[in-house]
Amino acid sequence: MSNSDWQIPKGETDSLLIQVLNNGTPVDITDSTIYFTVKRLDSDADSAAVIKKIITEHVDAINGQSRLELTSADTNIPKERYLYDLVIVFLSGERQHLIPPSYFEITSTIIGLFKDATYIRNMRFQARSSKSTTVSTVTVTPVMNAI
Repeated sequence: MSNSDWQIPKGETDSLLIQVLNNGTPVDITDSTIYFTVKRLDSDADSAAVIKKIITEHVDAINGQSRLELTSADTNIPKERYLYDLVIVFLSGERQHLIPPSYFEITSTIIGLFKDATYIRNMRFQARSSKSTTVSTVTVTPVMNAI
């Protein structure tokens, strides 16, 4: 499993705090759109995505901070290994992968086992683009609060 692979129990909620940086400096993401897509196959059309989130309102856009919220309804899908990515499209139209295509796995859960527990995972990614240097590093901090 790579550091960008993501496992979540079926029906759990999760929250990713996203920090977009360029050489350690926050990137202004005002008027940018972030797309989170989970698919069975990378060749599937976007319309066939099992989870699709479009983020246009950011936590602190000037300082490159945004948040992705997954609800229990979002993750109440068949237990399976999917593919996901996180892409930002800047106002200029430039498109960057914040998280390259990676595995997203829905796992089994035992309700109430970790009641009142908080899980924090930190992932750090290098944006992969040969045509742009707008985003060099993205820090994503997922936080999952169990019921």
